[in-house]
Parts: sequence; structure tokens; C-alpha cells
Amino acid sequence: MSWKLRFLVIIFTLAIVSLACVPGVRTPTAPALPTLPPLVQPTQPFALPTQPMVLPTQPMVLPTQPMVLPTQPMVQPTQPMVLPTQPIQQPTAVQARPVFTFVTWASAVDASFCPTTRVTTFPTGTTVIHAIFGWSGMATGVPYAWKWTYNGRDVASGQNNWNSTPSGQCYDFNLYNRDGALPDGSFVLTVMVNNVAVGTATTSIGGTSGPVNPTPGTPSGGVLLNGNVVDATTNQPIADALLVILKPGVDVNKWLESGTDDQVFAFARSDYNGAFSMNNRVQRQTQYGLAVGAKNYRLISGTINLKPDTPDVFTYTFKMSKQ
Repeated sequence: MSWKLRFLVIIFTLAIVSLACVPGVRTPTAPALPTLPPLVQPTQPFALPTQPMVLPTQPMVLPTQPMVLPTQPMVQPTQPMVLPTQPIQQPTAVQARPVFTFVTWASAVDASFCPTTRVTTFPTGTTVIHAIFGWSGMATGVPYAWKWTYNGRDVASGQNNWNSTPSGQCYDFNLYNRDGALPDGSFVLTVMVNNVAVGTATTSIGGTSGPVNPTPGTPSGGVLLNGNVVDATTNQPIADALLVILKPGVDVNKWLESGTDDQVFAFARSDYNGAFSMNNRVQRQTQYGLAVGAKNYRLISGTINLKPDTPDVFTYTFKMSKQ
């Protein structure tokens, strides 16, 4: 190293030393940070409330102001109400049901069709028989019909629309044979209104003609059994009841279990009024099985045995009890 360089190094070193020794001048130092106290952790755990939440006991207070209705008027329908063009029907009186009531058999009638000669049976050789009925509850135009049976077989029938008065006493249903006399046997007439039987009558041809009220004990071709079927409690008529008389010797209980039609001696069905008339005559002092049945009623069964002095027409009322 040259002396010149050494001299410069020495001068630089002395300058630094002299600067360090200048009074009142210090090298600045970093300021001291304050000392913070340590973080204190809580010694007690966080306590939750042990009591349940108390709900208010008072009811909710509703607003005291009335509800405000909309200020717009209600929109009315633009179409007018359509009123019925037909007038209101006023209730009419209940129409009485049609009824035909048998009055008598007759061999001749007058101009008003009322009987001039009343009989119960007709003699052999009779050419015409008349069944006279009274009627009520009929109206103009109501369809009615009639049917004749001979020994259980249909032989004549007819129908028409009613054109007479609503009620009356003498309506003549007659049967005749264009070829001569009517045959001997049993004849039954059934009158129907709207296809429902409303009247019936039974007679026979053969032997001598019987008066309406024959002397008891007078011999005849048998006894015509007719009458009514009614409710035992109310005495109201029972319609459409079936009455059966069995041939002598046929046990009625066995017939009810397994009987046949050929064991039947006579039968009838009651009309609107509960009236009936058997289609065959029974003999006196002869025992027959008998059964009477109707819907919703207890069956009547037993035997009949008419006394020697029983009149030719015997009327009886059967009283049936509800099931």
C-alpha cells in the first residue's frame, strides 16, 4: 500500500472517532413497549337460565278499531233474474183410489143396469150372467179392465177408459155365449184399474138358481166362501192376500212344505178393500185345509168344516197379525 493511501485511511478513522466523542449527541435507540397485564380467564362457567321462558298470560289484544270495509260498491250481475214462465202449481186434493164393490149376481137388469132378479148361482142352460158392482174413486179417462175365468181358465176379457160418474151403485159386467147356453161350472169375474185388481166375484152355473138369502139347510151345489182380510190391530184392509183351500185329505202343513198346485181345491186373492171371493164352492160337513198369507203378516193355517145349515154364501173376516 502506498503512503498516500495509508494517510487517507488514517484521516478517515480519526474523523469517525472524533465524531463519536462529541458531547450531547447520542445514537437514537428504539422506544420501549409498555408491559400489558396477563389475560385473566373467568373461573365460573357461563350460566344458562334455569327457569323456562314465561309466556304472557294475558290474551292478545285485538285492535279496537272496526274492520274497514272496501269503499267500492258490490258489483251486481248484469243479467236480470229469469223467473219461471209457468205458474206455480197449487196442490190438488188427493184422488181417492178406485174401488169396485160387488153387489150381487143377477139373471136380469133394468134400464139403469140395476138387478131385477138377484141370484147367487145360475141354473143349467143360462145364456147370460150379470155381475153388479158399485164403484167409487173413478175419474174420466182412467183405464179399467175386466176378466172372466171359467173353471180357472181365462175365457173373456175387455178394457176401456172410464166415461161415467166418479161413483155409483149399478155397473153391469155381463157374460154370454153367442152360440147358446153357458157351460156348467165355476165363473170368476175380476175388475182391474190401472192393471190392479179392485174387485172380484164368483158364481157357478149348474143345478137350480139359488136366491140371495136361501133357507138354511136347503141343498145346493155347495157354499161360496167370501169375506175380507184385515189387519188384526187396525182393522185396515189387507190387499193382495192369497187364500187357498186344499182338497179334502190334503194336510195343510205338509202342503206348505212341499205341496203342488193340483192339491188346491179353491183360491182367491183380496182386492184393494181386502175383499175376496173363492173361485170354487166347498161342500158342507167336509174338512178342508186352509191357508191365508200376505206380505209382512203371519201365515194363517188350519182347517174348515162347514155345518149342514151353512147358507150357500158364507162371509167371513180373516184377521192377520204383523210379523
